[in-house]
Parts: sequence; C-alpha cells; structure tokens
Amino acid sequence: MIESYGLIINKIDLLSSVDIDELKSGFNNYLTGKKYLLQSALSIDDIETTYNFINRSGSMFNEDLSFDSDLHHKALDRLKWNEEVHILEDKNNVRNDIEKLISKMLSHLKKEQSTIAHIKILIETGDKTMKLSITSLDLDNWRKALYGFNSKKAKITINSRTQSL
Repeated sequence: MIESYGLIINKIDLLSSVDIDELKSGFNNYLTGKKYLLQSALSIDDIETTYNFINRSGSMFNEDLSFDSDLHHKALDRLKWNEEVHILEDKNNVRNDIEKLISKMLSHLKKEQSTIAHIKILIETGDKTMKLSITSLDLDNWRKALYGFNSKKAKITINSRTQSL
C-alpha cells in the first residue's frame, strides 16, 4: 500500500458549508499529521494553489510540478462562460418543466458538439436549494436528483463553461 502525503479534494463548490465543516472535522480526526487541501479549481489561482500544495508536501514526485499558466490560459480562452436564470411556475409541480429546460439545453450542446468544462444548475424554492452538476452530455443521472422534487415555483440558475467545436 502506498502511503499518502496529502489529500486534495476538488469541487467543494458542490458542497454546503456544513458538508465542508464535516470533511475538515473528519480529516483532522482521522488523518492526523496529514496535509489536505479543499478547493474548487475554477480559477488559475486555485490551480496554482494545487501545484504549490503538491510541491510543498514533500511528495513522492521527483520533479517540480510547475504550472504552465500560458497553456492553461489558452485552454480557458476557448471556453465560454454562460449564465441563465429562469423562474418557473406551475399550479401543480415545476419538476417536469425543470427536466424539459435541462434536456433542451443538453440537446443543444450535444447538437453543437460542445465540450463541457462544467455545468452547474442551482434550483431554489422558498425553502429548499438543490445543486446539480452535469459532467457529461451522454449521462442523465441528474434526473435522479429530481425524483421526489415538488414545488409550484422555482428559480433555476444555470452556470456553464463550454466550448463549441
């Protein structure tokens, strides 16, 4: 078994502050003496932080894992940020309308042969917030998260970073 020098947890923007606090508590209790980094690598600063963490960890890597920021910037320049907000209302339940909205967006991206960096969908009702993360145009596992969803009104915020070919 290989001994770990540290642990990097990415995509913490998908977690609530309660979940993050639980992670930190668990790491402090069970990973005594180990280093960990919680992050969301959405910006160049976050990614540089990851490389610095690995290099400082006295890791098993024999070479400097320096960050090629020029290459990273070129990749980011090919991606487009999109953000849309929709208010949906239905006298019974907006779940079907949410599914149709997401399906329509994914079909469009698939038709355009878009590359996805990320798609995040925030669904807010008066008393509940749900966050969906879509990583593939071919998977519809996001639908499972909507099972049992019941609200007459919802605010849907779609945040995506995509590249059209």
